[in-house]
Amino acid sequence: MGLSALQYVPGSAGLITFGGTPASVPEGLIHAIRQRVEEINSTGGELFEALKSGETVLVHSGPFAGYEAIFDGRLPGTERVKVLLKLLRNRKMLIELPAGTSAR
Repeated sequence: MGLSALQYVPGSAGLITFGGTPASVPEGLIHAIRQRVEEINSTGGELFEALKSGETVLVHSGPFAGYEAIFDGRLPGTERVKVLLKLLRNRKMLIELPAGTSAR
């Protein structure tokens, strides 16, 4: 695949170049990314990948354990999620939690 073909890869904004020369990625960063992908895969994949915004979840641990919440979404690049916590009198509060503390 030529360098010009890389500009059409889905989800990419293009190839980063400096003076027409493609930028290099440090081997340590590539290793860290591969290691993280292996960790995710070994635990059964991304947490909450099947959850859709608006679905009800139950918080299992932490100060909000036992509360129901409405799943809003994952926070990119983190192990955290956003949920609308269901409070008394049908009030809701948007909070961020570690992804491992809430589930269906």
